[in-house]
Amino acid sequence: KLEKKNGRTKKLVQLYLKMNATSTKKSIERCIIHMVELGHTWPNVSFSLLGVVSLLLTFPLVSSICLVILAIRLLRMPEGEMRREPIKNEQKIVSLPTCATHYEFIEGDLDQIVVLVHGFSGDMGHTRPLANLIHENTKASILIYDLVGRGFSSCRGRPHECSLFVSQLTELLLVLNIKTKIHLVGISLGGGVITEFARIFPHSVATISLVAPAGLRLSTGLHAVTKIPILPDILFRCALWSTVVAGLEHEWSEHSSQLLAMLSSYKDRVKFEPALGRSLLSTCRHFPFENLEHSFQMLGKNKIPLLLIWGDQDGTCPIDAAYDIANRLVPHAQLFIINGARHCVYSEFSTTVAQDIVTFLLEQNVNFKTSPKPDDNLLRPRIRYTDCKIKMTTTTLSSSSVAPPGGTTSSLDNIIRTGIDVVTTSSKGIF
Repeated sequence: KLEKKNGRTKKLVQLYLKMNATSTKKSIERCIIHMVELGHTWPNVSFSLLGVVSLLLTFPLVSSICLVILAIRLLRMPEGEMRREPIKNEQKIVSLPTCATHYEFIEGDLDQIVVLVHGFSGDMGHTRPLANLIHENTKASILIYDLVGRGFSSCRGRPHECSLFVSQLTELLLVLNIKTKIHLVGISLGGGVITEFARIFPHSVATISLVAPAGLRLSTGLHAVTKIPILPDILFRCALWSTVVAGLEHEWSEHSSQLLAMLSSYKDRVKFEPALGRSLLSTCRHFPFENLEHSFQMLGKNKIPLLLIWGDQDGTCPIDAAYDIANRLVPHAQLFIINGARHCVYSEFSTTVAQDIVTFLLEQNVNFKTSPKPDDNLLRPRIRYTDCKIKMTTTTLSSSSVAPPGGTTSSLDNIIRTGIDVVTTSSKGIF
């Protein structure tokens, strides 16, 4: 009985050791796989194994050096191509030499094409409300897309210089076979991108509308801080959500449901967009946020119609840059200032911004099929102001109605024919 009992115990011990060995083996495999996924490179595994072996062989100095190098490599941004996996099969993603680019084309009048380019940390979802408003009131075709490393567009690890974004836009237009002159609308970073695009390809541009564009001055020194090694990598890799929230809260004039919705979308993006942090950091390090003065000067020399829209409380791209562009660099530019608005004026006051862009296009004799040409006697002054505190921006342009002397029509028609400002009917007159 004793021998039988000992034999059973021996088998249990052997089974336990075998299971424990299998579990340990699987745990080690999972750790190695996780490390490879985290670092996207096998040298990280080599440094970790070398560090462990050195520690077991009682070489603490070598082990410490290896583990420090490993920690630095893991905290730095991974290398290689990165992209967010598409959610829907109907999403349009085209492979370009620059990157795989996610875009949306709202078809309308193919003779008039408006291209919208979003800002620094946004994606094309940030421009969609503005795009829908412009399309609704002009019936023009609209092109929106995700910049390199944002949204569902991939990032291949190239430095995010201005030329990279210009190349992406150029390639996208070629692939979509767009040969007519286009109307460019750029927001923040996108404003700098389309300004440089217009400098290189002036004959491909009909008009330009810039909403708080980058390229001349920045109030924040974040882009300068990111040029130091290691620390910015840790910040953008491990605390990206906190960094984005800290920035957005200062770019809205008030905390509204729109801001909360944008913060919620950023939370999902930080979670599901693997290239976002790396792209933002590379943009901070390589994009000429304050060195596009020559490109703005060329807009003046080439006489490309230009509209500037700015919030006078913008804490990112200061209002001084707007006056500098309108008075010195591009003397023919129109300037529309929204008093009290900050940098995210394009989201917070999208109806006001869309209204001014559409009217600007009509003033340039753009032949939209559904919109009348404005009366020459009612053309607006070159520099205009409005107050963001008087809000009717929650409705679309076509949802409000102001009856003209001859009957009823859409609100945009009334704005053009009667010179009425829907947003500030009782404030400082614009039109």
